[in-house]
Amino acid sequence: MGLDKTLLVDEVDERFICGLCDQVLVNPVYAGCNHIFCKSCVSRKLRSKVTKSVCPSCSAKLTDDTTDTTIEFKLNLLHLKIRCSHNCDSTFVLADLPEHLDYCPLAPVECDFKPKGCKKTVRRKDFEKHLDECDFRTVECEACGHVTMYQDLFTHQSRTRCLERKLKQQVIRERKASSQEINRHRQRLCRDITRLDQQQRKTFSNHYRALSYRKMSKQSPYPETDDVNIELSPRDSVFLTDEVKGHQEEDYEEMEQELTNTRNDMTNHKTPHSSRCDYAVQICGQCDKKFRAETNSPSACKWHVGVSI
Repeated sequence: MGLDKTLLVDEVDERFICGLCDQVLVNPVYAGCNHIFCKSCVSRKLRSKVTKSVCPSCSAKLTDDTTDTTIEFKLNLLHLKIRCSHNCDSTFVLADLPEHLDYCPLAPVECDFKPKGCKKTVRRKDFEKHLDECDFRTVECEACGHVTMYQDLFTHQSRTRCLERKLKQQVIRERKASSQEINRHRQRLCRDITRLDQQQRKTFSNHYRALSYRKMSKQSPYPETDDVNIELSPRDSVFLTDEVKGHQEEDYEEMEQELTNTRNDMTNHKTPHSSRCDYAVQICGQCDKKFRAETNSPSACKWHVGVSI
């Protein structure tokens, strides 16, 4: 078969047209009658059992005895200007047709995985994309590393359940990592809270001790001023004066005596008499709540039970 005449840029001479296919000559040869035809057209005409193998111009019988055309004729044929048959808007001489088909972006090419079963033909510009999406490409199972074709990957994973096991292991690892991170965060919080609590307790203790010393000492080691606010830190208890240190034993004895007297007062305290505003209403000396002796019950405050007025 020759080239389509519509691909030629200019009008073509009749001597470059094959008499058997009515197209532009491809591999022209002389028949026994000296008429020029495409070599493939002559071979197809001889194999045909429907039509007679005769020359359409002179009705001479065609045979396998063909000869090549002259070099001058071939050069003139190869200098014909044609367009690309794949509609890429390129024009070139006929001699450059094989070279153009090697890089034409719209030329059809076969898939590299044709030996494995792919029967698709794609354009050259889509060739790389097709290789990445072809069902017959070779892939590796992300779960177990088994190498197989892409179309068989799902069957392999369903049969061996390797992907399911890997996902379960990944979930377990993530949960362990999250649990460890939570435990570490809790430990840090506990350490920070403990440290802050110790600092706060130490600060309160030192502050209370310093205030007690200033109150109970005969002569205060700090000047009494209304305009100056003294903020004590945990280190302030170390810098007490010698005068205060001299009165420590006496101060401790006075503080213990006051605590003893307070405990005795609370122990000897009795429930007061009934209130004048409410008849037969008494106030508990322990919980400081009103109650009636006649309506007292075991569910009431334990300090109310058996109180004698």
